[in-house]
This record gives sequence, structure tokens and C-alpha cells, in this order.
Amino acid sequence: MSQRMHASSLSIQRALLLIVVALLAFAIAPAAHAQDDRSVVVTRRDGEITILENGDVNVVETWQVQFRGGPFRFAFRSIPLDRVEAISDWGVSEGDIAYRQSSDQTPRTFTLERSGNEQRITWYFEPTRDAARTFTLRYTLQGALRIYPDGDQFFWEFIESDRGYPINDSRVIVRLPGTFDPSQLLATTYRNTREEQGGAQILDGSTVQFAGQNFGGGTEWEIRVQFPHGVVPSEPPAWQAADDARRAEEAARLARQPFY
Repeated sequence: MSQRMHASSLSIQRALLLIVVALLAFAIAPAAHAQDDRSVVVTRRDGEITILENGDVNVVETWQVQFRGGPFRFAFRSIPLDRVEAISDWGVSEGDIAYRQSSDQTPRTFTLERSGNEQRITWYFEPTRDAARTFTLRYTLQGALRIYPDGDQFFWEFIESDRGYPINDSRVIVRLPGTFDPSQLLATTYRNTREEQGGAQILDGSTVQFAGQNFGGGTEWEIRVQFPHGVVPSEPPAWQAADDARRAEEAARLARQPFY
């Protein structure tokens, strides 16, 4: 009888253990599911870009962000430094509220850091769940123009490939450092290094508009405008020769691919 009672006690203990495990699994599963439901969609990332007569480029980016799930407390933007000599005058705002640079990571602040060959800005905001927010980034590029005898160019990666969230729409206005005959201007866009059709529009002799849609994670989008040489300082930046050689090699590789 003692053995039967001992076996019965073990059975009860095993049953209780199974119940506890099941309850733990039930408690953890919704939390894990909620974590999986967190997502970010940038419904728009627009740009207002002004090329100054000294060759600097002022950039204003407007992000309309839809947060799903949460909470979310920060966002960031990384810009490669391989096609620019320096980036300065960083700023972040939300409506009329200007964020301040600080390392304490409190809401309405931002930090700057150099990571490898990238400049990264991270901005912090009040915890956000299931809501839309609009952020404005500002910065100035030095040495970002390509200088050629036949025409100077602003050729820029406006949407980067190394991000996990989609960007639904983008519109970029580029204001040139002078007013030209529209026939002297050239403009185009590239998606994952391949030239697109219809993504650029010359609005007048000093303004070019670029537009694109459906930029999934991993999709890169570049804008390119050329204007007459001699308006801005004419020294090519140090990075230009190496980047031109890289692009020529990539173009040759694509030309060797089978044609269907």
C-alpha cells in the first residue's frame, strides 16, 4: 500500500508540474506575440534640399512614422560618409518642439556618434504605442557635390538599404545654386543602382522634384541632378575618383549580364 501511495503522490506531483508549465506557457505566449506585433512603417519620408553657392548642401527630411504596437522610445538615421567630406548642423524637431543634443537619452533629445564609416543620429521621444508621429531632421553636407567639366552633380542616396522598415512614399525637392535654362539640367533616380524612368521632374530652371514609392526593407533609392559647371567651387572632393571607378566597374558588370 505504501508503494501505491508513493506512486500516487508522484503522479499528482507530475500532474501539478504539467499544469504549472502549461500556465507559464499560456502567460508567456501572449507577451511574445505582442512583441512580434511591434512594427514601424514610414508612410512618407520627404526632403527639401538646397545646394548653396559655396557648395554646401542643406538637407531637411520630414518623416511621417506609424508605430504599431510598442512602446517605442527612439529612432535613428545613419548616413554613410563615403560620398561626403563632413556633416554638420544636425537638428531634430517635432512640430514646434526642437530637440536638444544630450547624452542622457531622455525624451526630446538626440545623440550623434560615428560608427565605422557612418554618422548616426538617434533621437528620443515619449513612449509611443499605436500612434503616428512626424519628425523633422536637419543637417548640412560639406563636400557632397561631384565636380565635372561637363556639369556638376548632386548624386545622393536619400533612402538607405540597411533598414528593416518600409517607406511607402517619398518626394524630394532640390533647389539649385542658380537659375538655368531647363535644357541645361539633367535629373534621374536609381533603385538598387538601376536607373528608373519617370522618377525625376525638372520643375523650372532652379528646382527639380524626385518622387518614388514602395521602398521595402533592403531597397536603396538615389537621386541625381546635374547643373552647369562653374557655379560652385570647382575642386572635386577627395572621394570622387574612387567612387567613379567603383560605379564604372558596377556598370560594366551589369552590362555583362545575360539579356532576356
